[in-house]
Amino acid sequence: MRKQNKKFLVIFFILAGISGWVSSQSLYEIKRATFSTPVADDYAPVFFRNGLLFTSNRRSSALVTYESTEGIPTSNIYFVQRKDSMSWGVARLLDKSLATLFNEGPACFDSVHNILYFTRNLNTDRKNKTQVNNYGIFTAQLQNNVWTNVKPFPFNNPAYKTGHPALTLSGDTLFFVSDQPGGKGKADIYITILEQGKWTEPENLGSEVNSDSSELFPFWHPSGRLYFASNRPGTMGGLDIYYTRNINGKWLNPMQLKAPFNSVADDFGFIADKTFTYGLLTSSREGRDNIFTFNSMIPVNPGCKAMEAPVNCFMFYETQSRGIDTIPVIYQWDFGDGKQAFGHTSEHCYDNPGTYLARLNVTDTITGEVRHDVATYLVEVVKVEQAVIEAPDSCMAGEPVKISGGVEISGFIPAQYLWNFGDGEVMEGNPVEKTYYDPGIHRIQLSVISEPGDQKKIQQTCITKNIKVLLNK
Repeated sequence: MRKQNKKFLVIFFILAGISGWVSSQSLYEIKRATFSTPVADDYAPVFFRNGLLFTSNRRSSALVTYESTEGIPTSNIYFVQRKDSMSWGVARLLDKSLATLFNEGPACFDSVHNILYFTRNLNTDRKNKTQVNNYGIFTAQLQNNVWTNVKPFPFNNPAYKTGHPALTLSGDTLFFVSDQPGGKGKADIYITILEQGKWTEPENLGSEVNSDSSELFPFWHPSGRLYFASNRPGTMGGLDIYYTRNINGKWLNPMQLKAPFNSVADDFGFIADKTFTYGLLTSSREGRDNIFTFNSMIPVNPGCKAMEAPVNCFMFYETQSRGIDTIPVIYQWDFGDGKQAFGHTSEHCYDNPGTYLARLNVTDTITGEVRHDVATYLVEVVKVEQAVIEAPDSCMAGEPVKISGGVEISGFIPAQYLWNFGDGEVMEGNPVEKTYYDPGIHRIQLSVISEPGDQKKIQQTCITKNIKVLLNK
C-alpha cells in the first residue's frame, strides 16, 4: 500500500513497494491474479463458495469515490467467481447493503452457519469527523441469498481496534487481531470459542505466537496450521508470512515461509487449499497491495501408489523329515545364493531377484551320515519395478532428516527428482534434507522424470511413503 494510505487501519497495515518478479527456477508459480487491479489496493482473500471474497479500495462507482477523514479511499468487500483453474470472472461488490461510507473488510465466512464475519468502522456516521473511529468485527447472516441481521461482535470496543476475523472450518473457533490494552505487542492475535451460542472471553495466543511487533491477517488451514503475517525482527521485508499450530494446548514457535511466498516487500493474507497445491496471498512486490495466486509445480498426485516392499524374505522349515526327529541331527540349509544357515527353522532374505533352489541337508550327529536334499524348495524372488524412497519410518519434529530416492525400473534413467512432502514444501534434487515441524503422519511423494529414451520419449513415475513425525517433549 502506498505511504499515504498507511493511516488505514493504522497498526494493521505497514506496507511498502518493490518491483515484481517470478523466479523461473521456483518450484511455485506466483503471479498477480487477473482480477487484482494495479491501480488500487486489493488484499486479504478468503475462500467463499465458488470463488473468493477480498477487500479493496477500488472505485465501486464511476461517479463517486468515498474517502476517509484522512482523504484515503475507503475499502469494501468484493466477490470474484473462479471460472476454472486458470481464469476468474469480474470482481463485483459483495452486496450494497453491507457497504457503508466507511471501511469494510477483511472478512471470512462460516459455511456451516452461513455467517459472514467482517471488519468495519465502529462509527458509520459521516457527520462525526472528530471522534477516533476504530474498527470492530460484525456479522451478517446469509438467508436465501440475502444478507440480513447485521450484528456487532460482543467484544468490540471503541477504545481500540478489533478486526481480521478468521474461522476454523467448524465455525466455532474465531481468531482475530486487536490492539487492546494488555497485549504482547502493537497488535496481537486472540482466540475465542463458541459455546452454547455465545463467544467465550477472548484469550491472547501468548508470547509463543505474538511478538513485540504486529501479528495480523490470521488464516486457519484445514491441516491445523494457523497462518498469519508479522513485521517482527527477522523478516525479509516489512510483513512476512508465518505459521504455527497448537499441540496439546501449546502453540509451537512460528515458522517463517521461504521465498517466493515472502519477499523484501510486504507479504500477508495467505490462504491455501487442503493439499497446498494452490492458494493466494497479498503482496506489495509490484508496488501496491495486490492479490497473487500460487501454484505448486510439484502438485500432490492422488494416483501415486505407496511403495511396495519387495517379497525377498522367506521362512524355511521342514515338517516332513519323519524318522529323524528323535535322532540328534544338524539341519543345514543351502539357499542357492551362496549362503547357508543351520537350524530346523531359518529365515533368509535374498539380495537380488531371481530363481533359487533351496536345499535342506540333515547330518546324523551319531553316525556322521549326511542326508542330502531332505527337502527342496524352488524360490522365485520377483523384482518390483518402481521408484523407491529411502527415508526413516519416523523422525523428530525440528530435526533434519536425509531422504533419497531411486528408480528400479528397467531402462529408466533418472534425470530429475521432484519431492512433495505433504506439508506445503516441495524440493528438487536427490538426495534432499527435509525438516518437518508438524507432528503427525506425512505423505512423502517422489516424482522422477527420465532421460529421453531411444525414441526421445520421456517417462515419469511416482511413489509415496509415509513418515511419522514425533514431537520433542
